[in-house]
Amino acid sequence: MTMGKKFVGEPIPRVEDRRLITGRSQYVDDIVRPRMVYAAILRSLYAHARLKAVNVERARQAPGVIA
Repeated sequence: MTMGKKFVGEPIPRVEDRRLITGRSQYVDDIVRPRMVYAAILRSLYAHARLKAVNVERARQAPGVIA
């Protein structure tokens, strides 16, 4: 199957640019849902390290933490 020449190598008009640069676009971080919660992920500082234990008590006691 051969693609038509009218598509190959032709610029594609970007329709979202004006929204983005004027601040009228909605980003994922702008969305708020009912009962929405956030997660934080901590990665190891060491490659191929094995996790032996995690003490989460201080985190559980922090205000607003759901665990």
